[in-house]
Amino acid sequence: MRDYCIVRLNLTSDLEGEIRSRLYRHPCLGLEFSPEAGRLAARAYFDADYPLADLRRDLERHAPALRWAGETRIRLAGEGNPDIEPARVTLLGREIRLRGGPAFGSGAHPTTRLAAELFGELDLAGTSFLDLGAGTGILSILARGLGAAAVTAVEILPEARENAAENFLLNGASGITLVESLDRAASRYDVVVANILSPTLIALAEAIRARLKPGACLVLSGILAGELAEVLRAFQPCALERRLEAAEWRALRLRGR
Repeated sequence: MRDYCIVRLNLTSDLEGEIRSRLYRHPCLGLEFSPEAGRLAARAYFDADYPLADLRRDLERHAPALRWAGETRIRLAGEGNPDIEPARVTLLGREIRLRGGPAFGSGAHPTTRLAAELFGELDLAGTSFLDLGAGTGILSILARGLGAAAVTAVEILPEARENAAENFLLNGASGITLVESLDRAASRYDVVVANILSPTLIALAEAIRARLKPGACLVLSGILAGELAEVLRAFQPCALERRLEAAEWRALRLRGR
């Protein structure tokens, strides 16, 4: 069996950048920030055998205002039990291991595969990548595998974030920051992917466009055929670069101005 550990931290917002950098240098396998009573709560994921005492000394030495709120060890299901063996999904020729849970994103749904195809045609080496509506984390894992240097996964459901964090560990996908809202994401990205339903895409259109670097790539999936025109209007002035379809579903790749 493989164990991992969740380290819980509490810090002021001005320390976020420093703590993020230090945690990834240790190295942290996954990281999640959320607001808590005027401060930030952080959950950092490490292999169970990582020397947490060294980590704690380092963090407290460089950030005295940080509070170490505790740690929890998690035992993953044994690989020898076929009833709980993670599913093995192939996406763009790459095998991804996914443990089932409450999150969307098994890899089988057309919207997931369309989104993957559209950003899989890009050269992601060294890019910053935003996965909005991350679900199981499958697209974030794929993006890291394709060379994205920094991935932020946004998922509003706490249970789905737990599921995604476990899947990041299962796939050895370090360097993914997991956050609970678009507000918690960094300012701008080279590639933004949103695999969510059209009403939510339209409602978030302005906020999503604001996360694009000049000339950035935007992939939108989860669009029904009859909703296509409305989605395109919502994301103007982004230029349509490519469109894919599967049954009633449509996906778009747009280019920011």
